[in-house]
Amino acid sequence: MGMMENIHLGEISEANGSRMSHHEAGKNLKNSSRITQASQFNTAGYSGIEALKDDIMYFRSMLEQMVPQKTEKTDCYALILKSCDSTLGGNHHKMHKKYLDLLNKTQAHEAKLHLRVLEGELAMLSKN
Repeated sequence: MGMMENIHLGEISEANGSRMSHHEAGKNLKNSSRITQASQFNTAGYSGIEALKDDIMYFRSMLEQMVPQKTEKTDCYALILKSCDSTLGGNHHKMHKKYLDLLNKTQAHEAKLHLRVLEGELAMLSKN
């Protein structure tokens, strides 16, 4: 890709050089007829338009090459994110289940302790 850029930049500088030479030629045409001058300027304008068209086509081809690469990277990132989301979802489910199990055990243990306290108080009341 670097080589293409160098070639293209060379073409641009050649096109710019040809624009300058047309401009310098325009200065030397003061003694020529107006028709010849108009013809020279039209030729220079046409060359400039052609150079711009070449530039546009070059950048268009560069963009056409970049779009599939960017799309491929985006697809890759999407797959990575989907994989991470799936893993996180699985871990969340496991942790939620562990939390519920621990909560149930804790509540059962607290209920047993509370029951023992109540049984102790009942035994004290029945003695009195």
